Amino acid sequence: MRKIWVKAAIIFSILCWSCIQASANSVFSYAQINVPFEVRVDGTWIQVIEDQEDWEAFYAENAQNYYEPDSEFSIPPEIDFEAYTIIAGGLGAGSANRSLSISSVNADSSATHVNALVLTGRGCIVLAVATYPTVVILIPKPMADVRVSTREAFYDCE
Repeated sequence: MRKIWVKAAIIFSILCWSCIQASANSVFSYAQINVPFEVRVDGTWIQVIEDQEDWEAFYAENAQNYYEPDSEFSIPPEIDFEAYTIIAGGLGAGSANRSLSISSVNADSSATHVNALVLTGRGCIVLAVATYPTVVILIPKPMADVRVSTREAFYDCE
């Protein structure tokens, strides 16, 4: 009887280890790239960038609104696009009481899921200027489509 319990415990341990490994492999780590600009567009947007040429075009187009072409801030960092993909997104023109951040990046067999959080302050006293909340992240090369979902949260400034 004891041998049956030992075998059952071993099988259970192996199954649990498999579940832990599958769960751990489905969560992507990501790095935020702090670009020295905001993307000035109307409305919510997203762009998946998969090669250096597109990255340089995206960077140049948006950096020109803030810096001279020969400025050190107008040169994008080199990215290993064999291993990584860039996902950029923004809220478009808004007010200074809104921010955008990435809460998680997960993958399953159907897609890579990027979960974003839009944080909005209520009753805040802010400057009357348009801002363009922008976020740019670097993720391991996805094996499936990229899907982005957003959640909105509010905080009171009063």
